[in-house]
Amino acid sequence: MTTISIEKVDAVLERVPFATYKEAKEALEKTNGDVLEAIILIEEAHVDPCVDERFEYFDEKISHEGEKLKEQLTELIIKSNVIRVKVEKEGKIILNLPLTVGVIGVAAMPLFALFGLSAAVLAKYSVKIVDEKSTDEVDLGTLNNEKIEILKEMFVNSFNDIKSGFKTEKADDETSSDITEELIDEDRKDEK
Repeated sequence: MTTISIEKVDAVLERVPFATYKEAKEALEKTNGDVLEAIILIEEAHVDPCVDERFEYFDEKISHEGEKLKEQLTELIIKSNVIRVKVEKEGKIILNLPLTVGVIGVAAMPLFALFGLSAAVLAKYSVKIVDEKSTDEVDLGTLNNEKIEILKEMFVNSFNDIKSGFKTEKADDETSSDITEELIDEDRKDEK
């Protein structure tokens, strides 16, 4: 059996500061004085209860927040699908997409979207924006100020529905510490 010196114990404690002298000495005895093996032995045996508690809290928090985010995204998609883009020819619907898909397509390939819209109008297809909630319909081939106002109202109403859904979620969440609304209100008061 190898003698265990204070230098070896100190070498172990330098690398494993949470261990006690007794634990370091016992680990060195079990590993016949091998400092590296003693460090590994202590690390494998050591379970920090604080780490476990923090991990459980973190895991619960992530699970809860992830579930809330999933619900909010689902609600957002449902609410944003109220406005649709329809392409028709001679009364037959050729394409019927939620506006969100159309916006993603325009953002991803704006030039193709512009050419597609132009070709559809030139080929006597009618491109319409339809609000299924209020049954308003705007044909993009014949835009005028009145139809632009209807379009604007559709988008504002849809946006307000989505926004109110998030505010309701926030009001239901008692643990929320978001102070954004308070800061905006303060800023508005300062401007007046």
